[in-house]
Amino acid sequence: SFSEKISLKTHLLVHEGIRYPCNQCDKSFSQKSNLKKHSLVHEGIRHPCNQCDKSFSQKSYLKMHLLGHEGIRYTCNCCLKTFSLKSYLKKHLHSVISGVVSSNYCDRCSQYYCSKLGLKRHLLIHKSRGILTHESSGIFTHESS
Repeated sequence: SFSEKISLKTHLLVHEGIRYPCNQCDKSFSQKSNLKKHSLVHEGIRHPCNQCDKSFSQKSYLKMHLLGHEGIRYTCNCCLKTFSLKSYLKKHLHSVISGVVSSNYCDRCSQYYCSKLGLKRHLLIHKSRGILTHESSGIFTHESS
């Protein structure tokens, strides 16, 4: 699903079949903005990371990369793979295990599980902490504080 109408409108352009080819390589893009970003690769301008040997064609890529050096990791509850950005984890979930996860999601704290059993165990933690006694799964009944 698309969180914003703009995202949907942008996505629909992909289906129109209009392509913007790069005049320096074989790549083509469904959006002019993506072609413009790509063209930076050919200009040879690099943005180096001051903490490792990597460099990037765009400052935004460097900024995302730098977050990985902060040590914050986002772990997939299904396969235990870790990611430096929450967006990378979301992409992983969408492409690899979206069907399984969507049915085992805690809408109270945004955690997800690979099995109904994993979700049930998680909900018990909420219950013991007094945070949650009702979930859409119907495991518990709601008790107001």
